[in-house]
Amino acid sequence: MICRSCGTQNIPGAKFCDNCGLTLPQSGSAPELAQPAVPLPPPTTSLKAVFSLVCALLVFVPFSSVGAIVLGHWSRGEIKRSAGGLKGSGLALAGLVLGYATLVLAFVVIGLAIYVMPKEARSALTIGWRIGKTSTSVAAINVAQKTYRDTYHQGYACSLAELGGRGGGKEHAGLIDAELSAGEKDGYVFELGNCDDHQQYTIVAYPRERTNPHLPSFCSDQSGTIKNSDSGTAEGCLGSAERGR
Repeated sequence: MICRSCGTQNIPGAKFCDNCGLTLPQSGSAPELAQPAVPLPPPTTSLKAVFSLVCALLVFVPFSSVGAIVLGHWSRGEIKRSAGGLKGSGLALAGLVLGYATLVLAFVVIGLAIYVMPKEARSALTIGWRIGKTSTSVAAINVAQKTYRDTYHQGYACSLAELGGRGGGKEHAGLIDAELSAGEKDGYVFELGNCDDHQQYTIVAYPRERTNPHLPSFCSDQSGTIKNSDSGTAEGCLGSAERGR
């Protein structure tokens, strides 16, 4: 019997090769059969890749380019991790390219529209943006106050500095950003008062440049209601709030 490893001729019936010691197959034993390979299923196209391209083509639908970008990155990640189980990387790439191109084009068009806009219209747009952001900041302080009260069970904070900081304690709770905690943001001055007993408070926000008649003042309290006054001063807003009660 010839050893299949080293080619040595062994005597019939030998169990081991005399030269290399390999176990020799015995007569009458059935040879090992190789297991048949299981065919892999064909790869399927990623639906996210398809929808990425579809969203990219819907250029006149608001925010469709954002959807194309999100789905494009998502699908390419899944395709890469699928080890051949998914296909459609080209569709996702096309969706990404078109999505980013549409987004850049939209910013360019908006920028050009603002550039050719009359000075008065640009000024009104800027003022509206600042008013919206300031109202949002007042609302953020209201939310931070309620979170502060529920977290530390000692009533409301009596200074913006207590609501700001890096967090981790009632003296610097980390609930508002650094600009707000410093008392000035987006051209507005923010003040927190009427909080001696920690059971109530008032917020006022008034424009730093008081000579601008187009910027209103804002005020609020523990009720969460935000009011504004065209006077542009903290006193004017608080006075109108008192009259409205």
